[in-house]
Amino acid sequence: MNSFIIQMLKMVFAKTSTLTVADVLVLHFHKNFRDKMYHEGLSKKYGFDDKIIYKAYRKLRDENYITYNEESKMVTCKPKADTFFNTKVSKKVAHSVLKDVREKWFEKLWKLYPIKIGKKKSKELFMKVKLTEQMFNYILDSLNKQIIYKKHMDSTEQFYPEFKHLERWIKNEEWDNEVPEINQKKIINLGRK
Repeated sequence: MNSFIIQMLKMVFAKTSTLTVADVLVLHFHKNFRDKMYHEGLSKKYGFDDKIIYKAYRKLRDENYITYNEESKMVTCKPKADTFFNTKVSKKVAHSVLKDVREKWFEKLWKLYPIKIGKKKSKELFMKVKLTEQMFNYILDSLNKQIIYKKHMDSTEQFYPEFKHLERWIKNEEWDNEVPEINQKKIINLGRK
C-alpha cells in the first residue's frame, strides 16, 4: 500500500471509530473510481478477497455510507460519504501528505541521478510534474536503465552522451527516452561507426 494512502487512512480514522481500513478503502474506491461493484480492481489494488469486500459493503450499507442495488450490482455513495471525504481539513491534510510523499520521491530520484547539480531548481520542477506512484516507479526504472546503458557504452569505449543536469532531464521528460537492451554476446551498434 503506498504511503499516500496510509497517510490518508490516518487522517480518516481520526473522524471515525467504526470503520475498518477495508471499509474506508472500499468506500474510497467507489467514491472516486466505480459505480458498479468491481472486485477485481479492489483485489488487485488492495489485495482483498471477496469475503473482506462483501463484509465492507454490508457495513457501509448498514452505516448509511452507500446504497447497493442487488439486481444491477450498482453502488451509490450517499451524502454521508461525501462529507466523510470532502471537508476542508481533509483537503489540506491530503495536500500536505501528497507534498511529503513527492518530496520523498524527489530525494530518491536525486540520490540515483548521476549528476548532482541544481537540486533546488530540479526539485521545484519535479514538484510541478503530475505523478502517480506507478509513474514515479516507471521514471526510476527508466533512469536505472539509462545509467546501466551509459556504463556499458563507456566500458566498450563507444560514444553515448553524458547525462544532462536533472532539471533539464525532468523538463524534457527524458524518462521516455528509449535505451536498447544490453546483449552481452553482441555489442549494439546505434548507427555510429
